[in-house]
Amino acid sequence: MNDLIRSTSTSTGSALSKLGGNGLARQTRRDIDAIDAQAEVDLARESARAFLTSTAMSNTSALVAQAKHHLQTDPEAAPYLEPLVRAYAQGAASQIQRWG
Repeated sequence: MNDLIRSTSTSTGSALSKLGGNGLARQTRRDIDAIDAQAEVDLARESARAFLTSTAMSNTSALVAQAKHHLQTDPEAAPYLEPLVRAYAQGAASQIQRWG
């Protein structure tokens, strides 16, 4: 994933740098650098948020499978297991929403 971030931000930086040839004013180059830096930050944030979402989905799926297994051996555990899995999924979704 880091390679994706580097290659994309490098290509963005190169494209913006081409705009900033020798004829551009110093302030214009600074503005272009600021845009490039913000693009890198935005890309990193989006990649991290996607990774967190993917991890939360995998963890939720694993918890559901584990709960199903427990329910086969102890059906009376249902009132306890379902709220636990739901609480995890809702908490993960809430954190991802706040983070991004």
